[in-house]
Amino acid sequence: MFAAAASVAAAGAAVAGTAAPAVGTLPPALRLGPHVVSPYVLAPMAGITDAPFRSLCRRYGGDSALYVSEMVLASSVPPPTVAAGDHTGVAVSSQLRPPLLSRLRFAADEPSHPRAAQLYGVDPYSLATAAEALAIDHGVRVVDLNFGCPLPKVTSKGGGAAIPARPRVLATLLSAVVDAVAGGGVAVTAKFRAGLDDATLTYRTAGAVAEAAGLAGVTLHARTAADRYAAGAGRAGWSRIATLAAELSIPVVGNGDVFTAADAVAMVTATGAAGVAVGRGALGRPWLFGDLAAAWAAAATAGGGTAGAAAAAAAAAAAGPTVPPWQVVRGVMLDHATAAVAARAILDGLPPSGAWGGHPTAGTVAEAAATSEARALRTLRRQFGYYLVGYDVPGSLRSAVMTADSLGALRAALDVVPAGEVRVDAAAAVAPRGGGGGGARVILPAGYLDGVESGVLPCAAAEGDASCG
Repeated sequence: MFAAAASVAAAGAAVAGTAAPAVGTLPPALRLGPHVVSPYVLAPMAGITDAPFRSLCRRYGGDSALYVSEMVLASSVPPPTVAAGDHTGVAVSSQLRPPLLSRLRFAADEPSHPRAAQLYGVDPYSLATAAEALAIDHGVRVVDLNFGCPLPKVTSKGGGAAIPARPRVLATLLSAVVDAVAGGGVAVTAKFRAGLDDATLTYRTAGAVAEAAGLAGVTLHARTAADRYAAGAGRAGWSRIATLAAELSIPVVGNGDVFTAADAVAMVTATGAAGVAVGRGALGRPWLFGDLAAAWAAAATAGGGTAGAAAAAAAAAAAGPTVPPWQVVRGVMLDHATAAVAARAILDGLPPSGAWGGHPTAGTVAEAAATSEARALRTLRRQFGYYLVGYDVPGSLRSAVMTADSLGALRAALDVVPAGEVRVDAAAAVAPRGGGGGGARVILPAGYLDGVESGVLPCAAAEGDASCG
C-alpha cells in the first residue's frame, strides 16, 4: 500500500550492523533492538495518542511506522501477571483505573509488534516492575522512558527534565528497566531534552549514559526545558541532534519543530539522525504520516543515499503538505469520534450496542451508553479544535461541534455548512500548533545543580504527572 512501508523489512537487513546514518541521507529504516520500523515515529502525547488516533495515523502512514501510546506513570501500573495476558485488546488487569486502561489499550486491528508505550517514574523498582507489566500484560515491545517534562511541578522536585542533570540517577533508572526486560525481545528507549537551559546542556552526557545502560535508542527533543515549546527553538537546536548522532552508536531520533514532511526530511538529512519523532505536527493532521511515507518512498525509488534524500526533499516540496478538502476532514473527524465512542464503551464495560435490545435492563444500559458517548466526545474537544484550524467554518458550527454530546449531534453540527462552501487557508492549516512558552526559568530543588554527581533518587512526588516532553 505504501512503498516506504513495504520496503522496511528489506531495509532492515541493510540497517543492521551498519554505522550511524550519514548526514545528507535518509535512512530507509529505524532499528530499535530486534525491531525494524519506518524512520518516522508518532511521539506520545497525553490525551492525544490513544488507540483511535494511532489508528488514524496508521491509516495514512502504514503499519510499519512506530505509533507510541500515551505516557503512563510507573506507580500506576499494577505488577505483571504470572501468565501473559490478552495482547489483542483491552489490558487484562481489572485493577486498572479507566484513565490508565485507556492509555494502555491497543485496538484489535493494531499491529501487535512492535507496540510502543511511554513510561515515566523516579523509582527504579517501580519502573522495572511497570516495564515488565507492559511487556507481559500488554504486549509492549518498545518501552520509551520520558525524561523531558519541563513543568515546574515536576522539575521542582528533581523529576522530568531535571533527571538528566544527575547522570548517576539517570543511569540507575535506565539500567533498572533494561535489566527487567532483558531477553524478552523488548527494546528500551528514552526521550530527553537538550538540557535545562542553554547554560546547562545535558544531552551529550545523557546520551552516553543511555548507551552505556544498554538502551536501543534515544530521542532528543532539541529544545531545552526553559524553551518549553517556543516557536523556532526546536529547529534552532537541530545541531544538537547532529552532535549526539555523531557521538553515539545507538540510533538517535530527532524531535522538535517538525510540522511537514519537508521539515522531517530537512531535519534527518541535516543531522544524520536515525529517524524523526513527530508530535504537535500531527495534531488534527493524521494525514501528515501519509506525507512522510510518500517522502521516504521517493527516497527509496531514487536508490537511497544522497540521491534519495534529494528526491525526498524534491517530492515533499513539489507536493506540499496535504491540506484535505473539508469533506475529508469532516469524515476523519466522524471516524475519530466513532472509534473513540466505541473505545470508551469498552472501558465503561458496556455490551456491544446491538446486544442489549429487549434486555430487562436495556433502558439502564441505554442511559449508560449515552453517558459514555458524551464522555468520549468531551475528551475529543481539544482535538476537534485542531482539525478545524485553517478551515473557515462559522462560529455556530464550531460551537455545535464543541458541545456535541452524541455522534448524531456531531454529524448534524458538521453538516451545518455544505462542504463546498468551506474555504481553506492552506498556510494556516499546516501552521505550527499546540506550542508556546519559552524563556521560563526552570524550577529546581534548592542546591540541585550543586550535587550533579549525586545518586540520590528524587522523592516520589517528582513523579507527578509528567505527561509532556
